[in-house]
Amino acid sequence: MNYVYAAALVIGFVALVAWIIGTFAPNGIDERLVARRIVGGLIAFGMGGLSASFAGWPSLGALAAGVGASAIVAWYVGKV
Repeated sequence: MNYVYAAALVIGFVALVAWIIGTFAPNGIDERLVARRIVGGLIAFGMGGLSASFAGWPSLGALAAGVGASAIVAWYVGKV
């Protein structure tokens, strides 16, 4: 399951870097709330799941931590 968390973290990080670079493009990338929530959720899912997994939590607990972290970040990004 660590591979799933790592893949989500890498995909989220690459999307974040691409988004940052894209804002400096001549036409720029229109910042949308949904895109911010997706990128934030992917990164939070990967970080939460990996952290809980390496802390010795059971697989179901690590999955719950990843899902919980992504939900909290998606909610927070929507408010900011």
